[in-house]
Amino acid sequence: MDGLSEAGRLTLSSSAAHQAAALLFKNGVGKDLDIEVVQCSVPSQSTNTAYKVNLLHFMCECTNFRMGNVCKHLLLVKMEVGRRGIDIEKMRNNKALEIISLRLYQQTEDEITIFNSDGTMSIVNRKTPTLCTCIANSFGERCVCIHVTHVLKPQDILTDPKENAQVSEASHGNPPIQSMLLDLLEWSKSEAFEHTPELYNTIQRAHKLAFGKFTAVSRKRKITPLHGYRKKIKKARLQRAVVENFKNKRRARRT
Repeated sequence: MDGLSEAGRLTLSSSAAHQAAALLFKNGVGKDLDIEVVQCSVPSQSTNTAYKVNLLHFMCECTNFRMGNVCKHLLLVKMEVGRRGIDIEKMRNNKALEIISLRLYQQTEDEITIFNSDGTMSIVNRKTPTLCTCIANSFGERCVCIHVTHVLKPQDILTDPKENAQVSEASHGNPPIQSMLLDLLEWSKSEAFEHTPELYNTIQRAHKLAFGKFTAVSRKRKITPLHGYRKKIKKARLQRAVVENFKNKRRARRT
């Protein structure tokens, strides 16, 4: 059973995780945690390692969480944060304001896409503004993405990204894209240039947005095979259909 659980064949019940977290909290394990910006390292009870927990985005490095289960480490930190009187929702709202100020999002009439610092994206549908594609929301948490959606005003929504760029530059006095790209190019050649993971992820997202197949100009998916093996599957299905057709014709002639 332990082997199946480690392989991800068995999912742990959330009640068991809650009981384990409550026991750790009762034993005072949470009091020794150094929580900074709702992030901390929780020591493992079975090994000498420590798991990094991010309560802001509701993530943990342990095996149980990677298998899609809510783990005791997250629940323990959540209990300890509540005991210390730290407002998680306020911190998530502050993070949402930071995302909006840095314009790390893109919105259309139907959805809002949030670009996370780790290079991933989260999407919130405006028709169901309480649901998001991020991990935190899948566990029933009111995630940062939902806070972003609630902060943004409906009148700020424009369906055409080109119109959005033109209006925002004209009305808010923002510099044009070409000017910002030239500034970045000059800075990258100077001695003040410093490579950081956040900068790399941001530039990578901009590069994919400009040169990717699935751009924000159209929400229609291009009908192109994502993998080469799908062509083989399609060919095999076509051949099977031809054989079935031939067999059906032979049966019809016999009858």
